[in-house]
Amino acid sequence: MPNLPSDSPSQDLSWPLLLAKWTEYAKAAVALPRTAEGDRERHSVPAVIALQATTFALSEIHRLPTDERLLGIERAGYTVRERSAELDRLWRGHPMPEAMLDLLTDARQAVQFASTLGTEYRAASNATAPDLDALRTLQTTLVAASTDAHPLTAYALHPGTRVSAGTPVLFVNPDCAITLTTAALSPDCPLTEPRTTAPVQVYRNAEGERTTDLASPMNTAMPPGRPLLIPLLIDGQPRPLPTEAEVTRWVELQSKMLGESYPTFREADDAAGVEMPS
Repeated sequence: MPNLPSDSPSQDLSWPLLLAKWTEYAKAAVALPRTAEGDRERHSVPAVIALQATTFALSEIHRLPTDERLLGIERAGYTVRERSAELDRLWRGHPMPEAMLDLLTDARQAVQFASTLGTEYRAASNATAPDLDALRTLQTTLVAASTDAHPLTAYALHPGTRVSAGTPVLFVNPDCAITLTTAALSPDCPLTEPRTTAPVQVYRNAEGERTTDLASPMNTAMPPGRPLLIPLLIDGQPRPLPTEAEVTRWVELQSKMLGESYPTFREADDAAGVEMPS
């Protein structure tokens, strides 16, 4: 079969370049022999191009406004399902070319990744996480913003957690029509501007006198340490929050671990590509 335009669209590609590659690919497919195998490959061209176009479009979907992004992800999911089924029908009973199988995997993973994107707020300076009352208010606000069509999932720092600048404080998926400010959430925890990103968890690990908070993608193996982000909502359903006694014990434990200092914060190596490019 002719070479596919590219195994996986990357940031180095552009729409004009991809269009040129797809044109070249389609022309090469026309020249395939008029055999059963050649017909399968030729009839696969529209699905292959559609899947790769969808995969590339999803790599830029963070640039869209929230409503358009959610609709785009839904449409992309539909396209991938329909075109995958089309290829399955064409190649039923025959081994599908490896490059085509890779393309199907890339497209499905792109939809899955795009579906995890949400809004993240981080600590703008060394700070203490919002208290329990602030989280209760935030949870109520998020429950009201959640819908059947787009149920919200949200994680926030455990109340009373002491963190360094740059530490994730809150993540909401998908984006919702609320605007959080430092004053609204907690005056003791100034926030950065929100960004669109995939979710991470923060793990606290104490080794001797050194305490480190590590941000790591939620879809990877859990590193050592205590998770600091707790669920506020999962698929639109509110989750139990810590009790006052639990918050008090956590604050006391931190005082023993940290004294008057703040933990060291860093990103895991595999978290470097989590934030979508702006």
